[in-house]
Amino acid sequence: MKKENFVSLILGTVGGILFALGMCMCLVAEWNAARPGVVLGAAGLAVLLVMLIVRRRMQGKPAIRITGKAVGTVLLAIVGALALGVGMCMTMLWSMMVPGILVGLAGIVLLLDPAGERHTVTPAAGNGAARAAHPRDIHTIHTNKPTWKA
Repeated sequence: MKKENFVSLILGTVGGILFALGMCMCLVAEWNAARPGVVLGAAGLAVLLVMLIVRRRMQGKPAIRITGKAVGTVLLAIVGALALGVGMCMTMLWSMMVPGILVGLAGIVLLLDPAGERHTVTPAAGNGAARAAHPRDIHTIHTNKPTWKA
């Protein structure tokens, strides 16, 4: 396992657990711990942001690159996460089960990536120009090396 993957695993796990515990503290009314839950959830988000910056630096990339596409992606993710959270609140706190499930599902749909994960692959032969790999473009031979279809 590469060092960057291991560091991301540890930071992602710690940040995810802190964020999840903070959400539970906010949403479970019997705990009566909404304010500490917000603080713990914010700490989890901060750890996850640090993980993003550390991982990109370990890969030799700039920490955060702001483009129009990146801003749009972040705004879409925020809207999707808020819709999912409102759906959770509707089902868990406000006793609105069916509408809450529908709003939560709409939030999940907004968080899905319609294009799928894209990887850049440099072909071994040809001019060496990188292009986005797609399963129909590559087939593997017995050596498990990708080769380009003509």
